[in-house]
Amino acid sequence: MEKSTIVATPGHYCDPSIAIAAARAGAIGLLDLGYDAVWEDRTAALAKLAGVAGEGRRWGARWDTWGLPERMPGDALSAIDGQLPILLVAGVSSGDNGLLRSVLAQSREYSKFTLLEVTGVEPAVRAAEVGFDGLVVKGNESGGRVSVDSSFLLLQQLRGRVEIPWWIQGAWGPDTAAAAELCGAAGLVLNEELWLARESPLSTGERAKFARLDGSESECFGDEQNPVRLFNRVDRETLQSFHAGTPGVENWPGVLHERWRVCPPGRGGPLVAGQGIAFAGSLARRHGSVGRILQAFRRASGSHISTASSQRAMSPDGPLAKAIGINYPIIQGPMTRVSDSADFARKVAENGALPFLALALMRGREVRELLEDTRRGMGDLRWGVGILGFVPRELHAEQLEVIREFQPPFAIIAGGQPGQIAKMEREGIATYVHVPSPGLLEAFLAEGARRFIFEGRECGGHVGPRSSLVLWQSAIDVLMKAERVDEVEVLFAGGIHDAYSTAMVAVLAAPLVDRGVKIGVLLGTAYLFTEEIVASGALSEVYQVEALKCAGTTLLKSGVGHASRCAQTEFATEFDKRREALQRGDRSAAEIRLDLELLNVGRLRLASKGLVRSAPNGGGHPRGALNVVDAPSQRRDGMFMMGQLACLRNRPVKMADLHEAVSVRSGELLEQFARSAQGEFAGSAQGVPPFAVKGGAEPIAIIGMAGIFPDAPDLRTFWE
Repeated sequence: MEKSTIVATPGHYCDPSIAIAAARAGAIGLLDLGYDAVWEDRTAALAKLAGVAGEGRRWGARWDTWGLPERMPGDALSAIDGQLPILLVAGVSSGDNGLLRSVLAQSREYSKFTLLEVTGVEPAVRAAEVGFDGLVVKGNESGGRVSVDSSFLLLQQLRGRVEIPWWIQGAWGPDTAAAAELCGAAGLVLNEELWLARESPLSTGERAKFARLDGSESECFGDEQNPVRLFNRVDRETLQSFHAGTPGVENWPGVLHERWRVCPPGRGGPLVAGQGIAFAGSLARRHGSVGRILQAFRRASGSHISTASSQRAMSPDGPLAKAIGINYPIIQGPMTRVSDSADFARKVAENGALPFLALALMRGREVRELLEDTRRGMGDLRWGVGILGFVPRELHAEQLEVIREFQPPFAIIAGGQPGQIAKMEREGIATYVHVPSPGLLEAFLAEGARRFIFEGRECGGHVGPRSSLVLWQSAIDVLMKAERVDEVEVLFAGGIHDAYSTAMVAVLAAPLVDRGVKIGVLLGTAYLFTEEIVASGALSEVYQVEALKCAGTTLLKSGVGHASRCAQTEFATEFDKRREALQRGDRSAAEIRLDLELLNVGRLRLASKGLVRSAPNGGGHPRGALNVVDAPSQRRDGMFMMGQLACLRNRPVKMADLHEAVSVRSGELLEQFARSAQGEFAGSAQGVPPFAVKGGAEPIAIIGMAGIFPDAPDLRTFWE
């Protein structure tokens, strides 16, 4: 099936310029009719788009019923002759098949081809069954109403599930867009990524403001299970009322609609914006126009898969695996209260990956016992330790003293600083550091760090603000500008667990590998499903059962910037109730955070090991003895940390099979995709939209022109 890109205009500008440029460049240009109540603006913009695009191009409109009282944009469509080629309907509740059928019937009056915007896999399946012609599935990174899942997760979930064409909207750069080719989508949706292109209607002030953003300024508000993503630097007072737990939050959609009526987006009201704004500045600086930006995406899609296939970076004995002396370029991420087992570490190493022990808040004596057991059982196998860079100074020094004594070959620092990395490297310990933002990556590079972990928001435990694809593209952009990267090692993490997810990583990282960067993957949640993790005693069977039946995760938020991802269990519900009760009181943010963190104490050990510490007795157990609890108590009171990929797996796996899929099978998939002709990827969506471009290249040559003319340094200026 011919791939196609949908380009939607900014919702706070009823201006067709970007859509016109997209249609001229061979993409599908959609005019977002926005939230402004002035019908004349919509009618004029749509008439202009229709007049320029005409019958020979692919164009249409996006109509958001969620933000407006009208059901269908009949008045605005009266200005065009005939039906819209494409109508994208958004804001419709996809849980009611009767409503979906009614919306589809109405849309047939206005459009030849109707797309429905949805925010998850089940709504996508229902919309396909009702009879919509296609779908736009919105990942958590995009703007407006979004899914709880990221685009990376949705691509994996939707593969092979929907038979009608579907497009995925998230936050895209050329490299991550190329990776999305593997999962059968009809194409991508670009929005904020093009806000700073030459044709954009944004004002000079807006351009200057948005050009400096890195994506963290886009934030989800409202109900965690039905989030809406908005720009957090406009109308902050209104946005604060959308945070869960604040008075009146139950009716935040109504508050938002009323605010838009009084003060629309772009005129001081809440602004819909996704994390794709992080790439708008660099794309505009490098390419300029909408057409040239789209060409950059097409070039990447056309070359990255074949390049990744020939590189074989994730294959057994690939560049990273050879550099660190293991069979596979797979690193087992340190998991607090889970990967604190010498037996489990040995199983990981024996199966060809690199294990890391999680030292977390262990005192020196506990660290020594664990490292002694590990060194005794490992022999010549490679291993490492994972430490927290933000623990109290005294504890850090205590752990570091033992680490120096045992000299593990590798270390990972979460929340680390350049000085801590340098200190470990001087001890001869190759040290990786978690880097959650492009700004920090630039700082670490400047300080001489060369080993990095880019872990997206999909991961289990503590999470940052950026999803995997957003963080990875941002990091790639930084590294591609760096002068020397041939000594750099990069581990990608967050949502990786099988052949497809690893193949996507290999594709998006292909430009880095071309420059000599050594890449691998860091797995955490994937190991929760291995038979060996339970057999070794690192994880209780109860914990694995919770992972196997996990249908979705939640974030336990103790404060701003402090959120941990875990399974939706009884304790998670209890935590949310406590937080809401505290927020309705008169406690300060610091007091609320402390209260909630104390609520978490011991919950992870209870879940992973089935142990709870009794009260100190002043005798042989000054910190209290560890006692075994029954399975019901473990399930009820434990905190089961795991990443979002848990909902993608439902059976235990042998560790050898996990490693084989991630390394060997991912390479085989890339070979299959690389051999496929004309983008006919295995598992692609069935059915070709009536507006798809078919056939080969046209017999037309486009000749480049250049010249210097009087009072004009270039051809464009001369003609203008």
